[in-house]
Amino acid sequence: FSLQFGLACILVRRRAGLDDYTSSVVQDSIIRETMLKVKPILDPTISNMGVEKMRSTLEIELNNHRVITQFVDSVPGTRENPLQTHELKRKFCECAAYTLPESKASIVFNMIQNIRNVKEINQLTSLLMPNHE
Repeated sequence: FSLQFGLACILVRRRAGLDDYTSSVVQDSIIRETMLKVKPILDPTISNMGVEKMRSTLEIELNNHRVITQFVDSVPGTRENPLQTHELKRKFCECAAYTLPESKASIVFNMIQNIRNVKEINQLTSLLMPNHE
């Protein structure tokens, strides 16, 4: 994991999903240049708040020297700041795309969301098998 890469990727590509963690993206000259501009700094104020949450302050200095600062008390996807269903589905389908066609990933996600209504677990597990149509 590289904080510099993750932030550079988000700044340049507006995302940092699984598809962005590839050799071609890591070697991208714009990403590499941006990574050099990312300076992680330990903030004692945040450190003193405890470790039960992943807090941070992001400070971006623009080319015109204007500084934008944002404190994040709870990152998306945590109990305090859960993903909305459509965000969770997008993330699930992105991860599942490595092994399942998008149409099956969507069906699997919906079944998991409604697992209490699944009569037989093999209705779900059969969709996870290779070459199941």
